[in-house]
Amino acid sequence: HTADDIAALVKAQKGRCACCGKKTKRLTVDHITPLAKGGTNWPKNLQMLCLSCNCSKNNKNPETFMRGRGFLL
Repeated sequence: HTADDIAALVKAQKGRCACCGKKTKRLTVDHITPLAKGGTNWPKNLQMLCLSCNCSKNNKNPETFMRGRGFLL
């Protein structure tokens, strides 16, 4: 991914964490499907998370992580 890809993600997410919704200038790149689990660096597999959410997610499966946060049934 490129700096332009990241800027586009930040703009699309309106500067908010894709997980908790917190608005921050210190968003970090997260691979939705972790590289360790077959994910890619293509922009469609990236989202911006705050540092806290990104550290919590680590390399967890995205569905497992979000269920743990109460977002999915």
